[in-house]
Amino acid sequence: MGIYVRQSLNAGPFRFNLSRSGLGVSVGVPGFRVGSGPRGNYVHAGAHGVYYRASLGGGRPPTTNQRTTWQRPNPAPIPMADLTGAAATQLLPTGPGDLIEQLNVAAGKARTAPWVGGLLGILVLATLPFGLLLLIPGVPLAWWLVMHDQIERNVVVFYDVADHPAAWFSALNEALMEYAASQGKWRINAQGSLATVHQRKINGNASSLLDRTPVTVSFDHPKHLVTNVAVPTITSGHDALHFLPDRLLVRTGKRYSDVSYGILSVQPSTRRFIESGTVPADGIRVDTTWRFANVNGGPDRRFKNNRMLPIMQYGNAQLASHSGLNWDLQFSRINAFDRAARTLQQSPALPQISGGQP
Repeated sequence: MGIYVRQSLNAGPFRFNLSRSGLGVSVGVPGFRVGSGPRGNYVHAGAHGVYYRASLGGGRPPTTNQRTTWQRPNPAPIPMADLTGAAATQLLPTGPGDLIEQLNVAAGKARTAPWVGGLLGILVLATLPFGLLLLIPGVPLAWWLVMHDQIERNVVVFYDVADHPAAWFSALNEALMEYAASQGKWRINAQGSLATVHQRKINGNASSLLDRTPVTVSFDHPKHLVTNVAVPTITSGHDALHFLPDRLLVRTGKRYSDVSYGILSVQPSTRRFIESGTVPADGIRVDTTWRFANVNGGPDRRFKNNRMLPIMQYGNAQLASHSGLNWDLQFSRINAFDRAARTLQQSPALPQISGGQP
């Protein structure tokens, strides 16, 4: 899968069109549209083929760890070290331009249409049958507010990617598709060492515990950003990484920040992991252990529900930056992120940029 580039985007009632003369916008319904253009900001993002036009208004590398780990929390209190790094609310933007400010303004806009629609419904029901007359002006008003909310809560960005950056971004899309194909994908949120013999014995003779959550991979545009290129996205709960052509966009809930690819560190590794859940078909089993184990590795006969668990060899990749980003990814197919790591480490050097009217 390579990148795709569209020449028009829809956001609410507005259609944005990209042409050689600039960025135009029109509004209306099929068969009747009123437009103007060119308008919007033109931002130069590199001398070798990456540009975008945007509408207004709207850590430390990990060391290879071959120790066996267990992912289920132990009932005994085990100190867990947080591995999630800085949230988007704490992460200072390092990418070019004012896109982050625009996204945070758009994400902070409250929806007005649901409140007005609810009030209209109450008034209609309270004044029946005459209240039905309120629907004559009320329905068009509600539709306009829905469209208004959409345009206010989105930033429209056109990317014009060519030459070497286009080839690089296409390769990144394809590499992250390989990662997406891994049947098991998780983010490691915390890690705790098992310090005593008892702690290790009741956790399959593991040396540490991992707290992890599943991640999903998609190739649609992020929330609050309408754009004309496929955007590889890794999502874990309320957090997400969006791989744009010129930066890594970081989201926590409705807040955004970014990390320049020039300061992004990507470190792949492998890790042995005791799997108590469903074993992914593409994972590599290297050994087995017992849920409750003796020091010599045999089963602890005191536990009737003791069962044998597979020890898997999984892949890991840490995405980090000196600005505070830290994502520790785990995946069942051991080499799933290798190509993406190499591609990210070869990203085109993009200088700092500034915007202005075309």
